[in-house]
Amino acid sequence: VEIPDDQRQLTFVHIGKSGGTTISRLLRNGCHQVVFRQKPSPCGENRWEKFPGSAGREETIASKRINLYVHTPAAKWGKLEWAYNHTTSIVMVGRNPLERFVSAFLVSHTVNLDFLRPLDWGETKKEPTHDVSFAGCFPNIEEFALCLDEPKGYNIYHAMVKNNETITLDCAELARDIIMQKEPFVVPHARWGYQSFLDPLPSNTEVFFIRTKFLWEDWINVNNLLGSPHNVTVPSENETKRLNARGEVPITSNLSDEGRKTVCRFLMDDIQVYIDFLNRAINLSDDEVKVTLRDLQESCPEIINS
Repeated sequence: VEIPDDQRQLTFVHIGKSGGTTISRLLRNGCHQVVFRQKPSPCGENRWEKFPGSAGREETIASKRINLYVHTPAAKWGKLEWAYNHTTSIVMVGRNPLERFVSAFLVSHTVNLDFLRPLDWGETKKEPTHDVSFAGCFPNIEEFALCLDEPKGYNIYHAMVKNNETITLDCAELARDIIMQKEPFVVPHARWGYQSFLDPLPSNTEVFFIRTKFLWEDWINVNNLLGSPHNVTVPSENETKRLNARGEVPITSNLSDEGRKTVCRFLMDDIQVYIDFLNRAINLSDDEVKVTLRDLQESCPEIINS
């Protein structure tokens, strides 16, 4: 569906661990308060200027035209329907679902949280189940993948937490709940995946899809389609490296080939939603879609070829 330009009402859909934070920092309305106030509400004066490097020197046409922003809090508190009812077109950043899930798992891991930001995790860090899950059930992503195929009751973990409270976890059931977007605390970004954000979106909504691996190329293209008189400035290669620099974390991916197959199988529904939205994107050519599908096929060939 392609909407006449003068009728477009644009919303930025921020699906975690896809690169959406980077783009949202360039948007005047790229923060949570916008949807909770139920009106465009600039997040700060000329906030794009705080973006490091050359990309923040001038406000983009996308920043001027995107009125609403939805991220995890909007989904958690039932604001998606209101936002989508005031939207003709969405701009979203999409990432290979397997890569997105692995990234979400690693950034949520207790050891990595303590290493990167020990004082700033809020709700997830306060939830006792969170720490116990990683300590006892899946200390790494390969153990998580193994849990997915274990029968209920096979791997039970008991732990004592504050106030002498005992927590009992069925590791297999917990792993399946996490990857099927049912468990909100242990891997929060997994709870709010493509299905959670995009299933409620009306089928006639126009889609601009920015691919994580081609973030800046697609960002330029989207701005051009929205009426930019010139290619917007994007970070240089060195600026991009500095933007993405978080340092090494203690827990990294050790996912085996068999583990990858298992995770892909459980992500099948989310992968299908991802593909559907790739195919709906009005800013991507057939060749660009094919390139991204080939990348997905390399990650999850058993799913894509089935």
